[in-house]
This record gives sequence, structure tokens and C-alpha cells, in this order.
Amino acid sequence: MSRQPESLEQQSRNKKDRRKHGFKSFLHSLFMRRRKGMRRGNDHKTSHYVDIHDQTTVWITISIIILSCADSFFTLILLQQGRAVEANPVMKILIESDTTLFVAGKAALTILCLLFLVAHKNFWIFNSLIRTRSVLFAALIGYIVLINYELVLLNI
Repeated sequence: MSRQPESLEQQSRNKKDRRKHGFKSFLHSLFMRRRKGMRRGNDHKTSHYVDIHDQTTVWITISIIILSCADSFFTLILLQQGRAVEANPVMKILIESDTTLFVAGKAALTILCLLFLVAHKNFWIFNSLIRTRSVLFAALIGYIVLINYELVLLNI
């Protein structure tokens, strides 16, 4: 009995499933990123993820982290000098227990929130009124204002 040649459909089914995700596809996604923006021009009102972030987003994120660390430092100085009181009850508990725990907790909380915001920067919130990217800008402006206020309190 002779063997019949396989059809194209059967040949393609015999191949390894390209949609299967494993460690190799994870490594590939780390170094061979593809999505920089929307796929179509009319998708600007839709929420979407990207693999590669623009430089503005990266610099805003780094700036917020640096300003958050400066805020921790200035907060500890102001508290030590008796010129301020911690308004955040969670941070107040951390400061009273251990200052290292306060700095680490504040940094961790800031970084976790930033990771979430950066991952969802192209999503719409409040019934498509505001992009999440705008929250990043607002956080940066808020930290700049806060640091300036703390510098005024320190007479610098």
C-alpha cells in the first residue's frame, strides 16, 4: 500500500503550535519587542498595551522615583526638626516603627504604583475622559510642588 501525500492542512497541524508560550517566548519578548503604539490610526480611543515605552514616559517615571526618594529624605529631616507632621497614617506608623522601613516602604509603594501606571499608560479612565498617562504627569507635577514646599520649610 502506498502512502498518500499529506495535505497542506495536515502538514501545518503537525508543526509545533507557535502560540504556545514558554521560556523561549518569554526571553524573546524581553529582547525582541514589537509594539510601540497602536496598530491602526483609528485605535487612538481604545485602550492598549505596548512593549516599548517612549523616552518621555521613562524619564517621567525615573524623575518620580528620584523625587519620591528626596521626599522621604526631606520628610525625615523635617520630622526630626519638628517642623512637620506626617499626614499619611500608614507612613506615620512606618516612621514610628523604623525609619529604614519607612524609606523602603515608600519606595516600594511608589515603584509598584508606577509599574501599574506605566503598564496601563494607554488606557482610558473615567469613561474615556482621561488617559492614564496624564496621571503620570500629574504625579510628577505633584512631587515637584511637594519638594518645593519642603525646601521652603527647610529654608533652603
